[in-house]
Amino acid sequence: MNKLPTPFDNGNSPSLPDKGGAFQYDTLGQIDEGQSLLLRYWDMVLRWRYVIAAIVAGFLFLGLAVSLASEKLYTATARIQVDRNAAKVVDVEGLDDDARFNSEFYQTQYELLRSRTLAERVADDLALADDDMFLAGEEASDALAPMSDEERHALATDIVRSMTRVSPVEGSSIVDIRVTSDDPQMAAAIANATADQFIDLNFSRRFDNAAQASLFLKEQLDDTRAKLEESERQAADLAKRERLVTTTGAVSADSVPQQSVASARLARLTDRLAEATVTRVTAEADYRADIGGSAAASALNNTALNELRRQRAEKTAELAKLESDFGPEYPKVVALTAEISTLDEQIDNEQSRVGRSVARDLEDRYRRALAAENQLRAQVRAAEEGVLDTQQRSIALQIVQRDVETNRALYEALLQRYKEVGVAGGVGLNNVMLVDGARVPKYPSSPNTPLNLLIALMLGLSTAAAAVIVLDQFSRSRLEPSTLPARLGVPLLGATPLVGPELIEQRSGKSQRKDLGEAYFSAMAALQFSTDQGTPASILVTSTQKGEGKSTTAMALARDLASLDRKVLLIDADMRAPSLHSLLGKPIDAGLSDILAGRTKMKDFGKLTIQDSASGLAVMLSGTRPPNPAELIASPRMAELVQAALAKYDHVVIDGPPVLGLADAPLLSRSVDGTVFVVESDHTSAARAQSALNRLMGVNARIIGAIVTKYNERTGRYGYGYGYGYGKDAGDFRYGE
Repeated sequence: MNKLPTPFDNGNSPSLPDKGGAFQYDTLGQIDEGQSLLLRYWDMVLRWRYVIAAIVAGFLFLGLAVSLASEKLYTATARIQVDRNAAKVVDVEGLDDDARFNSEFYQTQYELLRSRTLAERVADDLALADDDMFLAGEEASDALAPMSDEERHALATDIVRSMTRVSPVEGSSIVDIRVTSDDPQMAAAIANATADQFIDLNFSRRFDNAAQASLFLKEQLDDTRAKLEESERQAADLAKRERLVTTTGAVSADSVPQQSVASARLARLTDRLAEATVTRVTAEADYRADIGGSAAASALNNTALNELRRQRAEKTAELAKLESDFGPEYPKVVALTAEISTLDEQIDNEQSRVGRSVARDLEDRYRRALAAENQLRAQVRAAEEGVLDTQQRSIALQIVQRDVETNRALYEALLQRYKEVGVAGGVGLNNVMLVDGARVPKYPSSPNTPLNLLIALMLGLSTAAAAVIVLDQFSRSRLEPSTLPARLGVPLLGATPLVGPELIEQRSGKSQRKDLGEAYFSAMAALQFSTDQGTPASILVTSTQKGEGKSTTAMALARDLASLDRKVLLIDADMRAPSLHSLLGKPIDAGLSDILAGRTKMKDFGKLTIQDSASGLAVMLSGTRPPNPAELIASPRMAELVQAALAKYDHVVIDGPPVLGLADAPLLSRSVDGTVFVVESDHTSAARAQSALNRLMGVNARIIGAIVTKYNERTGRYGYGYGYGYGKDAGDFRYGE
């Protein structure tokens, strides 16, 4: 076959992208998918800088307009101090309910500052109900004429409450009273009046509480005093009648029952009995278990025994010396031996005498201790009987004494509180004081133009950021000639313009058709330089979905190849929805499906082709519609048909079905040398197109490149002002499948 010369044979010819990597393609105004996130954001800012500037400027203008149009308001601040525990009246629970917890106490004070009662006192103090300008402004005469005094007073109260704000200072007992008005003098007057009236109101409330507490305590004191006197009389009468005498008086001062005489005597006897028991136990132990030890101790201290032991020791030493010198038969030795025996008998007799003496002493001491213990035990039993009798008779007295103690304690507590209430009410301390009075503000607090502009700027930047993200995402979702390489990772072979009544400008319909033909011829020229060997011998033309101009593109490429004196066979392999017969105006007779199904022999495939009279192109239609196109395409006969066709033709162009939803296109891609991917501009999303390409690459399809169809040159950035409008008219094409 004759091949067109390839001007890129010097090594600069573009090659197909690797299936495993992203095709980096830098185009004007587009983002390289391999660049950093920061650079992508910076590129977004540059691309949409005019949109950002317009949005921010609009918000700034709106903020400035709001500031200029808003009414000037002045805020005066009076500062007071609210102490938690100053001037505490009483400690009796229930007399000061608002002082239970700090949080509840201060929250109560804030609500009192916002109360209607305080606002009414302020309105009365400043006579605001009579100030028509305060109530209704310049139109006061008309609006206030039908109002009664009560209505004017209620209106003034509501206005004061709406103007007043309470602002606690965090972490302190300081509270700011802020009043905002269009009249600075009025704002300061209301702030100061609110602070003064709150101090007076708080003082009045505390004074009233003290007076009520004093009256209550006085009544309780009278009742308690009468009860105390009656209980004391009952206790004295009962003690006299029962002859109950205590060691320290009739009634104790600390509510503890006092000991009677019998109880005191029993306590003393019990202590003596315990001591006697200890003495007896010690003497008995010495007598029962320690006689030998005591005797030995006495023997050691006996003078006679010690003298006898000394003499025996001297005689024994002398006997040992003589016996060693003269032997045991020596007369002196015999005499000394007799003397030592006599001393031993004397020592034994003396020790026996000492032992008997010690035993008699221990026995006597034990018997005396036992007798003393028994005597005290009898006395204790007698005392216990007396105490039990006394306790039995003093039960009633103890009951009366408890009443006396209770009444006395309550009376003393109430008397102390009554004195405190009287002192606190007379002193008149207050827990609220004025820290700083309000001054007439010199500058308006609202509108705050710098703050409004700052807020407008922040809102503008936020809105601009959201708008840029939306616009960029929308732009990135559209596939255009300039964005396709970076988005899909495949080379761009060409782009065809959108023609038809929608884009009629100053051109004629013929001009538009000529531009379309030039666009397809340019894509065919790029197809020749797509590989080192030139245009692939067999080409599959497919798309993501139907309606993207796939069949029109296949027809145009085949006609352009045929116009270069090439023998080209165009096969309609979309057996589910064929369309080439419509482009050619031919009926569907036998075709591809008949060969793949075996109804026509492979060597006779030429009988199923028709000739395009306009270009000399050979076309094989889809044939009889089969029930299972994918099974036919997956059979080895499809590849055999392509090889058989290449033996007769220079190029075979297959118009395949769409990729998504069908298995036909991936199966067809395995039987050809290369695949051309057709994408409709501004219609097919990048995600769906990428999914389709992934399916093709999953079966190792060789993607030559992509052609963008139906591109609107009025809205896009990929112009057609140069390159079209001259050369061969490729014919009248219309967009279809």
